[in-house]
Amino acid sequence: MKVIDIIKTSNTNLLRSKLRTFLTVLAVFIGTFTLTLTTGLGEGVRDFVNKQISAVSADGLIAVFPTGGFGGSNPLEIKEYNPDKQKQTISATTFSDDDVTKLKEVKNVKDVLKVYNALPEYITREGQKKYEMPPFDQHIEGFETPLAAGRVPDVNKNNEVVLAYSYLKPLGFNNPEDALGKKVKVGFKDNKGELKEFEYEIVGVLVNSLSGAFTRANLAEIERLSLYQTKRDTGAISLVVATDPKLSKDDFNQVKKDIRAKGYSATSVDDQINQLNTIIDTIQTVLNGFAMIVIIAGAIGIINTLLMAVYERTREIGLMKALGMKSGEVFTVFAIEAVLLGFWGGLIGILTGIGVGYLVNYVASATLLKDLHGFNLMAFPLIATLPILLGTMVVGLLSGTLPAIKASRLNPIEALRYE
Repeated sequence: MKVIDIIKTSNTNLLRSKLRTFLTVLAVFIGTFTLTLTTGLGEGVRDFVNKQISAVSADGLIAVFPTGGFGGSNPLEIKEYNPDKQKQTISATTFSDDDVTKLKEVKNVKDVLKVYNALPEYITREGQKKYEMPPFDQHIEGFETPLAAGRVPDVNKNNEVVLAYSYLKPLGFNNPEDALGKKVKVGFKDNKGELKEFEYEIVGVLVNSLSGAFTRANLAEIERLSLYQTKRDTGAISLVVATDPKLSKDDFNQVKKDIRAKGYSATSVDDQINQLNTIIDTIQTVLNGFAMIVIIAGAIGIINTLLMAVYERTREIGLMKALGMKSGEVFTVFAIEAVLLGFWGGLIGILTGIGVGYLVNYVASATLLKDLHGFNLMAFPLIATLPILLGTMVVGLLSGTLPAIKASRLNPIEALRYE
């Protein structure tokens, strides 16, 4: 028999017992549907995170941190300012000039830049409420994040800021362009707890992303504010090590190793992407495990369906073998039936999962994720969904092996006598 004839025969045989075939396909469908959704969720989150971090232009830059760091509020959560609430404090672990000197001695390091943070109490503008703020961030030349509107602060103008996107609506702005040129006031306390407001002009607005959640000013202003708050040189909270942007990957990684060998923490944009992808992969693996349990149940259903088909069609198998059908062809017929059970269950499950996923994206983008531009909660690239379909077909084939072998080994004379 030709392959196409065997496939047609196998499909026809499956339709003999529609209810049994339907229930078997349904079990496979539920597993692949669940697997498609969990895979789509993982791919969607991974795609968003990769885009957000990759959008940061940081070629040749390495962030270096001491042990310790900043505490503070969640930069993505905007809360109304409460003057009685205890604010975050500057970490005691900071960098000194000696640390900068040590890092400059590392091979392929071109420069080391100190990074400071100022700790505001609130941000407000005329006629609006006061809102809590995470640390006032420092704009670093060469370490750029995309802007929704405007430009970065001028290095010679200390009264300019780039506003975090999340503060647009709380401060009464309709869109990023509406905020440009407007004034905001930011309150800071000195080391004695005395509050003072500083006025800034908004010259840019960061895109709404994980990498653009902090309002930024130039280096001179952040240093001035840090000194105002502490009345002393506290040192930098982190350092940015600059290497040649054209440095090879191996040499760049060696620079990070050399920095870590000196007792510092060193990370690049690629490191952050890899760390987040590892977390996403772990969560996705756990979720996929539950879907695989359902698929295994479907595999048991395929075995049961085909074993019953072998018993029901014993005389038919005997007749086919008596008419010249070879044992290998009988095996192939039942094996393809098993593959088709996996194929149809997998295909319907994947298509349904993708349809539900796009519906979820539509609802989420209009509600929960409406302020996160470019964030599709679920993504279904072919490279991620095709293996699911192929996997269910392989599961079907493996499940159908035992019934297919049993059918191929039937003695035609005994099969014809079977009642």
